[in-house]
Parts: sequence; structure tokens; C-alpha cells
Amino acid sequence: MTRFSKIILIILVLSSSLTFSQERAVQFYLGGYFGLNYNNHIASFNKLDEKYANCCPKFKSADGIGLSIGGLFEKNINEQFSWGLKFGFSQLDGTFSPKEIIGNTELREEAPPYNTILVQRAEVEHYLSSKLYTLGAEPYISYNIFDKLNSIVGLRFSYLYLAEFTQKEKLLRPNNVTFLGGSRIRNEFKDEEIPEKNALQLFGNIGINYDLKIGANSYMSPAINFYIPFTNISKVDWKANSVQFALNLRFPIYEPKPISLRDTIIEKDTTLIIDKSVKTEFVRLTKTTRQTKIIDNEKDKIERTIIKEYYEKVVPKEEVLEVRFDVFGVDKQGKRTENPTLIIEEVETEEGFPLLPYVFFPPGENSLEKTKMNKIPKEETAKFSEINLQWNTLEIYYQLLNIIGTRLRNNPKANITLIGTNNNAGVEQNNLQLSLERAEAVKKYLVSVWGIESQRIKTQATNLPAKPTNPVIAEGIEENSRVEITSNDVNIIAPVYMKEIDIIANPPVIEVRPLIQTSVGVKEYKLEIVQSNQPIRTMEGKEMPEQFIWEITQSPIPKLEQEATITLTVVDNENQTKTYSKNVSIQQKTIRKKREIIEDDYRIERYSLILFDFDKSTILDIHKPVLEYIRTKITSNSKVKIYGYADRTGTVEYNRELARRRSEEVRNYLKIKPENVELYPIGNDDLLFDNNIPEGRSYSRTVKIEIRTPIF
Repeated sequence: MTRFSKIILIILVLSSSLTFSQERAVQFYLGGYFGLNYNNHIASFNKLDEKYANCCPKFKSADGIGLSIGGLFEKNINEQFSWGLKFGFSQLDGTFSPKEIIGNTELREEAPPYNTILVQRAEVEHYLSSKLYTLGAEPYISYNIFDKLNSIVGLRFSYLYLAEFTQKEKLLRPNNVTFLGGSRIRNEFKDEEIPEKNALQLFGNIGINYDLKIGANSYMSPAINFYIPFTNISKVDWKANSVQFALNLRFPIYEPKPISLRDTIIEKDTTLIIDKSVKTEFVRLTKTTRQTKIIDNEKDKIERTIIKEYYEKVVPKEEVLEVRFDVFGVDKQGKRTENPTLIIEEVETEEGFPLLPYVFFPPGENSLEKTKMNKIPKEETAKFSEINLQWNTLEIYYQLLNIIGTRLRNNPKANITLIGTNNNAGVEQNNLQLSLERAEAVKKYLVSVWGIESQRIKTQATNLPAKPTNPVIAEGIEENSRVEITSNDVNIIAPVYMKEIDIIANPPVIEVRPLIQTSVGVKEYKLEIVQSNQPIRTMEGKEMPEQFIWEITQSPIPKLEQEATITLTVVDNENQTKTYSKNVSIQQKTIRKKREIIEDDYRIERYSLILFDFDKSTILDIHKPVLEYIRTKITSNSKVKIYGYADRTGTVEYNRELARRRSEEVRNYLKIKPENVELYPIGNDDLLFDNNIPEGRSYSRTVKIEIRTPIF
């Protein structure tokens, strides 16, 4: 269906929708129009203004095409006369293009050597195009000549809101010459505002139209209008006539229907008032409101009056206070279970945190103060213990020197070697002295603070590390400025192992929903949860909440396998007090109890293998003691998950493949049954640590192992 046919269909639907009102008198018409203007400009000027050079002897006439669109209002005076108002947009564009023969004129040859010649006859075109947009109002009188043919007489008041022109003088003949400036066009201006435009334009209008009925009192009228200008476009002698071929649409607005029915509705609203000062109940009228509205449907117009009467029913006070509540368990998915049994469970977790045996230095720096290593005073070394470290990989790494210090102190036969390196670029290129100073800075801290004998610490210096990170990228340059730590005793740089027992609850949340009935309102409440006469939770206040939430794993946690008693005490505004209690069954599943009764539960152990070298998947000698330790934790019933990771260096696809190789190397070394192991080659899809820092990238080159072993 074309756009035009869609418009006609919409018009027919609109007109047909008004047929039900055909028996009523038409009050006036509303509608719109769309037209095409043929513009004829009459002028007598040679230039618009002195600042716009032009050689035309005179501009006399111009033609142009434009659009008109807008709305209309029309009202009948009698059977033959009506008056109306059109308002909308109209284009008055026009283009002048007079030609002139200029003789004895000096022109320039178009081709080298560009001689100036005298031309007896040259033809030029003086081009001036105008862009004229108006918004206007058009009052008119319509007279019905006969049948459906009408004549129109009126005025148009227009505001000229856009008035621009483009002009140029173009050399038409001869073809082999130009103006002296070297171009065949001169005096050219584009989209310039017409100087001193007359913003208010006044036109006379005469026209005819023919009414075509498209619905009940709806019309589509082809029309021809002639607009005769009374004002110039600008300060020069220049007017724009216009012939408009238009299509008018008029739709009727009918007079309001008379009221055919009046009715009255009385609504009563009663409020219950409890008053302890009265002995018998009674009803009293307190307020009356009246509202009238008109209901206008297809057949009738109804005036409806609604009277609202507000009453108060006063009754003697009956002091009522009923207190109870419901208890629900809410699981992690939000599912509720009424009167649940609360299971509190201990889960044993062990995790190994590998040590990254590198101390990274900023470029050009040799001071330990510039590193991220956590340093402590000498007098605090006796209190330092690995068991007090945070359960966090990077926080443990920042305690690297203190961990090595305490391990050297506890293992007097162990020695270490500190290998200072540089990135071999810029200020660090071939700077072995800087490498040595870095190693000596680490040694000084271990000797002076931890009291390690100097002869147990050997220092060396080299440029790039023996296994450098890519030295041509920014991350590699940053990582190669470091001190590497090795030892003759694997325990010195062994992982930090930490154990804890997590408490989990099923359901994790107990929800208490109070159900209170009171005639005078609640003054205060108190909810207590008690186990074996020991309070676990106390909640109290004045405004009763919709629910009470008991998050089980927040301290204090129930310790005994005994019922917990929930008690709600409520005091109303008459100081009546009511109490309601309910018990919650509690089952404790401690590690000891699990082992005693041999239940189907598990111990979770997590380990990270550090560190794979940059872009490598090879199992190193320093990994093997860790892997041997992990192998002792795996039983025939253990389920093992191996997660492979990489840093952000390289493509996603390559790092995923690198992570797969790392995972497979670990699986092969541990010799786990295929049915008991799952591999997850993650690569850098999930970065474990901040890869904007060298230690974060180094710790990301790892494999994580999770062992779940049933507890018997």
C-alpha cells in the first residue's frame, strides 16, 4: 500500500467515525491543507546591496516551486457564506537567471599562456536564487457559487523567518576564455541572508475550491488560490506572486448533546470509632460532599450527581490484644519453608598460598623503601607468625621478606641466594651495579632486622633475569627489575598453608512474621531468641515491623544441639501485655561429629602452583615438593578440580591454550584417575589479580587445585 493510499484510508476512517453525530448541528470545522506553490517573482533591481557586487543590468522576473502545509478553522455564517482561518507554512522560493551580451570586454584565455584578449561579444548569465520560508495566518470569506463550488477572498499575514539568496555571474560563451580572475564564475555568494528583509509580508488572496464529501459532514476540497503581494521581499523592488494548488480537509465539530437524563447516587462511608467513654453504640453523620459529572456516550448525555455521606460508628471499647507469629526458613534462592529444622554445619577448608620469590623494584630504583614489601621494626620480629597472616594472596606476598626472615631464623642450616637483575633498557641498560645494590638492599633488611648471619646470604648481579619476561613490552620491562630469591632448603620459599573451619547454615535465614491483633495499637515490642538460657538475639522497638530477620551465621551462633526458643512480647497502648513463644529445632554437624557418625560430608583443600615462568607450562623443581604434598591429600574418593590461568599478556585464545597445557602438566604429575579430575582452562578470561602490577601478573600465571574429600 502506498503512502498516499494509507493517508486516504485514514481520512475515510476518521470521517466514518463521526457519522454517529450526523443528526447534530455542526458547530465549526477543523482540518488541514497541503499545497504546491508556483511562485512568480516581479522585480526591478540590479543588486541586493552594495556589499554584494553584481553586474546585472536588472533583475525582472523569477520562477520557483514551493510547498504549503498547515491547519484550518472554518465556521458557517449561513447557507452561502462562511468564514475561516488558515495557518501554516509556505515556500516562496524563486530563481532569477537573466542573460546578457557584453561587448568589447577584456577576457583571459583559459589555456596557457593565459593572454588577455578583447572579446566583441560575450554572453553571461546573472544567477540569483532565493530561499524564502514563511509562517502565516490567513483569514478568509467563502461564498458558495453553486452546488459544491465555492469562491474564496481573504488576506495572508506572513512572517518571513528564513530569507537567503545565492548569486553568481557565469560566463556562457565563448568557451575558451575566463574572466580576468581566471574563473568562468564571479561575484559568487552562497546562502547569504537577504539584506534588510521585510519580515512581515502581506498578500491578498482569491481562489476557488470544490467540495468532495468523504463522510458525514466531512470534506476533501481541491482548491486553487492566487496570492497577490502588497509588500516587497526586501528594501529593493521585489515582490513574489504565488499560485497555490491545494487539497483542503475539513472535519466537523458538533454542538454538545443536550442532557437527556439526570440521576443521583448516594454513597455512604462509615468509620469505626472505639470510645471507652460510651456505653452503647451509635452512628453520626460527620460530612457530606456532592459531585456532578457529565457522562457522554453514543446515545445519551447523562448528568450524574454523586452524594457521599461520611458517618462515624461509635462503639464501646473492647480491649483486644492477640499475639502470635509464624516462622519460616529462607534458602539462598528465596524459597520459604514453614517451621524449618535449622542445620548448622562446620566445613573444614585448607588452602595453600605459594610464595612469589621476587622483590620488584621501580625502574632505576635500588631502595627497599620504594618496593611494596611490608617491613617491620626489629623489636616486632619475635611476634611475627605466619598463622596470623591475612587469608589473601597479595597480602601474604607483601610479607615475603618477613616470612623468609622467620623461616631462616627457625632453620639455621638454610642459606639463600639473592640475584639482583635489571631490565637492561634505558637507565638500567648493562647497569650491573644497580642489580647488585638491589640484592644488597634485601640482604641488609634480613641481616639488620631479622638478625640473619651475613654469610648465610649470598648476593649476585646480572642484567636480565635467567628467565625474563618479554623484554620488549612494558609489562616485561617492569617485571625484569627485581631481586630473585633461591634457597638450598625448599622450606624457605615453600607455600604458606592456612586452615579454617567455615560455619554454614541451612537455611541461612530465619524469618519471623508477627501476626498481631489489637484494638488500641502497639506501644512497644520485644523479640528474644534464647538457647539454653543464653540470649542469641534481642530485637525491640515501638513500631512493629512486618518481619524479623535472623541471619544464622552472624555472631553469636547457636552452639548446642538444642531447640532455640523465639519469644515475642507485645505491650499495647492500654499497657496490656501478651507473650507468644515458638521453638526452632537445631541440628549441629561439627567436624568431630561428622567423623564420629561417618556422614556424607567433605573437606575442602585449595592450592595454587607458583610460579610458571612467563609463557611456559613446564613443571619446575620448586613446584615438585608442593605437588608431592598435594598428592598426599588426594585419596581414591577425592574429587579434584584444576583451574588453569594466565596473565593478560597475549591473545585470549593463546592464553586459554597455555592454561590448558599448564592444567594438563599438573594433572599428569599428580597421576589422578581421569574420572576423578576436571580441567578448567580459563586463561585470562578471569584475571585473578590486578594485572597493572608485576606481582599481580606473576601470580596470575598459575594453576589452582581444589580437592574435595569426604570426611569419615
